Amino acid sequence: MRSILILLSLYLLNTGAFAQIQDQMIGKWEMETVMLGDKDVTTKHDPKDERWIAFHVNQQFFSGGAPYGENQGKWSVDEVAKTFFLDSDVENDDSEWHVWFEEGRMFWRGIGDPKKERFVISYINVTPEP
Repeated sequence: MRSILILLSLYLLNTGAFAQIQDQMIGKWEMETVMLGDKDVTTKHDPKDERWIAFHVNQQFFSGGAPYGENQGKWSVDEVAKTFFLDSDVENDDSEWHVWFEEGRMFWRGIGDPKKERFVISYINVTPEP
């Protein structure tokens, strides 16, 4: 029985089941969808299908794409609450998000007021393989 638990633990560690959120976020992500409740508002928030964000190990982020242009700043994760904070260099553009991962995608849900909490954004990891 003990050997089964050890093997199961090793399997879960190797499959990323216990991976830290911060580690999973590192890389470049392309915006896939933006939902406001059950309404798809992707074309409003990513009209040219080019928005992206990149999270670096040094806690910096960079983002770009129409209609909002380029941005950068610092990011931090609360592993217990499963949230992260974007401290943008652009004034009045900081934001906080719940974050989770499913089937190779990263999902964000806004935090702060009822409208923000209705937003769910999905991203696809496009980081090149090493």
